[in-house]
Amino acid sequence: MNFNKINRQLKSAWNAFQPRYYGGLNETITSEFIMKNGVKIKQLKIQDDFCQIFGLKFTTLCLNADELGLRGLVKNKKGQIFRNKTNNQIANSLETELLTTLKGDLKPFPTTSIWVFERHFDGTPHLHCSIFYPSCYHLKIQHILCSKYQFKGAVGTKFRAEYLAKTTSKHNGKQFNTSKISGVQNFKTPKFYVNKPPKITQEWGFIADLLNSRLKGFFIKKTKSRIKKFDNSKNPTPVVTVKKTYFLQGKKPIKPPKNRCFSNKIDIQIRTKDGARIHIKRKLKNQLNTQNLIKKLKIKSKKFTKKGAKLLCILEIKNALKMALTEQLCVANTAGRDIKQVDIPSNADIMALAWQLAMEKEPPTDPSVGLFERSEK
Repeated sequence: MNFNKINRQLKSAWNAFQPRYYGGLNETITSEFIMKNGVKIKQLKIQDDFCQIFGLKFTTLCLNADELGLRGLVKNKKGQIFRNKTNNQIANSLETELLTTLKGDLKPFPTTSIWVFERHFDGTPHLHCSIFYPSCYHLKIQHILCSKYQFKGAVGTKFRAEYLAKTTSKHNGKQFNTSKISGVQNFKTPKFYVNKPPKITQEWGFIADLLNSRLKGFFIKKTKSRIKKFDNSKNPTPVVTVKKTYFLQGKKPIKPPKNRCFSNKIDIQIRTKDGARIHIKRKLKNQLNTQNLIKKLKIKSKKFTKKGAKLLCILEIKNALKMALTEQLCVANTAGRDIKQVDIPSNADIMALAWQLAMEKEPPTDPSVGLFERSEK
């Protein structure tokens, strides 16, 4: 399997990613209704575009012990049917079946998965899983999962974050707690698995960690807020807001920009204020937006002579590298990585230092100096 194309797509998507992204940009009110006790329910539908930004698709799995034959039903001499496996044994069997699929059948593909356990009304546990991967592998992974699990409703393509984190359900009109399973768990705890093939780029690990940290936020227990009431003279009805976050499938994979603005090489010629030309050729350690950097250098170098422009270019390149490193550290910290904070000076401080040093090292303004420098090489 050739990973060159997908590696370029992942790198370009990660470099173009904005660390200040919070998701759920499109909110719409789906319905409003009043319950019997007079409480007004306002349902919000939130469309999260995380997968569209990185060009990801997802597939959902629901594994039941009855369909897979893992419940361990036995018939005694009297014809009575009972289980010979505990809830813990059934949960371990379901998790082993899932990991066999992720580590075996889907081993060649870069994937990140999240799964939780829930219980049926009779107490038997079952498993819900969501698998995320680059959109170019969607048809292959769908074919593998659908051919292996041919049960009705086992494989799906819709994912709502609150559905994994829900703690209650209804059976024949009776509400029961789905998160508490005897012998398995007292509350829902999400589990994650990231498959990173050897030839895939490291950006896939960053994206997977960022997605997992975002999904963990839906499982944090939040204190129940009091029902907000409006002014009694205007609207005495208390209002409760219910949010439903839907993740959108990525339509197309992220392609590298045509202008190649993100690169680790700089090879340009700039002019100084006295007409001299300077050739700058550098190979940087990290990739950054060289297109914006080149524009800054060409504009600002016209205010200095040759020595001042050289010093300005060095300081501007260092500043751009530090800012690129800061953004990646911010994203990695939000993804749960333990990275120390870096003390980086502001743009104003760096530009003030550059101006001061450039003015100190500027030669006297003499028309003959420009002619002399123009003849040098």
